[in-house]
Amino acid sequence: MPGLQGRGNERFLRIHPTDRYWPVLLVCLLLLCACNEGPAPHPTFAAAAVKTGPLRDSVAATGRVHTVASVNVSSQLSGRIDEVFVDFNDVVAAEQILASLDPQRFQSRVAELTASLAVAEADAESARAAVAGAEASYEEDVRDYQRKLDLSKNGSVSESELSRAEVVKRQSDS
Repeated sequence: MPGLQGRGNERFLRIHPTDRYWPVLLVCLLLLCACNEGPAPHPTFAAAAVKTGPLRDSVAATGRVHTVASVNVSSQLSGRIDEVFVDFNDVVAAEQILASLDPQRFQSRVAELTASLAVAEADAESARAAVAGAEASYEEDVRDYQRKLDLSKNGSVSESELSRAEVVKRQSDS
């Protein structure tokens, strides 16, 4: 037999290198024949009349949502929030009140400043009274000096009394 060679009592099968590819080619040919069932079917189309109505389809998707516009909201005053009038993602209008602050802190500050104002007004009144008293004292010192000056011309007042009246008047001037 061609491919068999014998050595003594042993027999070996010798395969030619080109003979190895025949089984692989045979398996590939069988697979191709099994897969080929004929031509692919033609697509079919259906015609239907056009109707109007509500759309019932919906789309569910995942991903990130980005804002179109972002607005920073801040208040002119700071403090504890007493009440919130809107909720997250509510539509709001310009000048709409969103929240109210606790008025207790502001009311106590107003009361404190009102008391300080009353104290300042009382101090101002006391200062006005002191100025009025100083003006009255000055006018009295000026009149006393003028009277003693007139009496000293007649000799009715001594020079020492006139000097004392003049010193008192100069102290009142300054």
